[in-house]
Amino acid sequence: MEIKQYEIDNQQEVIQLIQQAIRQVSAADYTAAQIKAWASFDPQKWQTSVAQHQALVMWEQQKIVGFADMAFDGYLDHLFVHPAYLRQGIAQRLVEALENDVKAQQYTTYASITARPFFSAQGYHVLRENIAESRGEKFLNYYMIKRG
Repeated sequence: MEIKQYEIDNQQEVIQLIQQAIRQVSAADYTAAQIKAWASFDPQKWQTSVAQHQALVMWEQQKIVGFADMAFDGYLDHLFVHPAYLRQGIAQRLVEALENDVKAQQYTTYASITARPFFSAQGYHVLRENIAESRGEKFLNYYMIKRG
């Protein structure tokens, strides 16, 4: 497996990976309506957001199996792994690569219920519970921090 910089040509495959991960991996922690809202993407907003971040993809034999992006202030925005490739160290490698690339005094993220244990294992600590709203749905997540 190899980590590479995200390129605009990766957009469709990455969005499909994220949607699949949300639908399959997070389904136990969120309602069907929440999953539907979370998995909806506006390609233009996505493009704008990713262009403002350090974004990485994990490749395995011509297939993208992981994606992560981080703002240059240390805010980790997205972290998703293809459901068939979970628990193979992909998320950890992507986070470590971003933290090495983006030098910050602290790293933060809004972790989903599903991702909270992963981030705790990476040294992130919950500062507070958060209720996010997207497309008319409310989501419980956790604002987490890790000192740089």
